[in-house]
Amino acid sequence: MVKLDDNAGKKRKKAERVSAAPIDEEALGFSISIKKDDELSKKRHAIRIRLKGLEVHIHRLKKRFPVMDISATGLGFAFEKPRFKGGVELDMDLILNGEVKAQNVLCKVMRHERGTVGCTYVDPDRAQDDTIHALVLLGQKQQAERKSRKKDEAFNLPD
Repeated sequence: MVKLDDNAGKKRKKAERVSAAPIDEEALGFSISIKKDDELSKKRHAIRIRLKGLEVHIHRLKKRFPVMDISATGLGFAFEKPRFKGGVELDMDLILNGEVKAQNVLCKVMRHERGTVGCTYVDPDRAQDDTIHALVLLGQKQQAERKSRKKDEAFNLPD
């Protein structure tokens, strides 16, 4: 029987203990922070976008309501009374500028606070999912255009 020992004849040096002073963030010119699990970050699973002209038609109420924000995972619409309880499922149509974009989208109410009902989509089919993503993309384009316009208005030529 043969036993091979790679460390035979080699002596290992003891590791030296190293310590460092705290980092001076001002000298670096930047700082790094990690977001904690606050209440808002627990609620959001995707970036919410405002889309001008988007409404939902709630079949149960037989009415249209303006959409406050939309994302790939859900939407929020303006609604005051009566209050929706969390877990209630709503069947709705997504309407952009008077044109029905997606029909019978099933949403589950996650919260109802400060006049906005926050919902998450419940198993949208492929066509609904594609429409939702197209609406979110359109909202992102509108947002970029608004930021660009605001930046152009704020720009002043040097004298």
